[in-house]
Amino acid sequence: MKNFRITLRHSAMLFAIVVMPGASQIASAVEMSVYASKPSQWGTGSGYYHGHTVNASTDFNMLNAGGAFTVQCNHPATLLMTGERGLSGASRGYGKNKLTVTIPAQQPAVRNVSGWTQVPGDTTLSCNYRWTAYAIESGYSIGIAGISYQVGNGSVRDGNTIDFEMYRPPREDADGGCIP
Repeated sequence: MKNFRITLRHSAMLFAIVVMPGASQIASAVEMSVYASKPSQWGTGSGYYHGHTVNASTDFNMLNAGGAFTVQCNHPATLLMTGERGLSGASRGYGKNKLTVTIPAQQPAVRNVSGWTQVPGDTTLSCNYRWTAYAIESGYSIGIAGISYQVGNGSVRDGNTIDFEMYRPPREDADGGCIP
């Protein structure tokens, strides 16, 4: 009968065969949800409400989250409007690491359509609010005898487009009866 001796190398291979396949399912713990408000015109002027909120969490100690937006209207006089924001958070090693990021920072956010004064009166603009969001966690490497396994470093990304309309009233209505 042949004797079998377990060496450190055999232990590492056994660890990799038994533990690693199950660990791949929990290797990343990052979670993210996004709430995007419906953009809408503020009154009858060039202002519009917009914004989105990213809620991210992880079991790891470092977390980065944020996003960006682009607003574009279908008139050649209007310019592309953009913005972005990101934050980092760290936990002290116990409990979930949670991070909430509002994009833009102040909510509710009001911004003006760039080039609004060049849009003719009695015009309806089709606009869209394109948003993106991300959450990225930290991670570390577990290894034995030359075999290593990365845990963490997960990331989640999301995005969408929301259409909305802006109405430029006739000049005499917008200016209280005066035509510029």
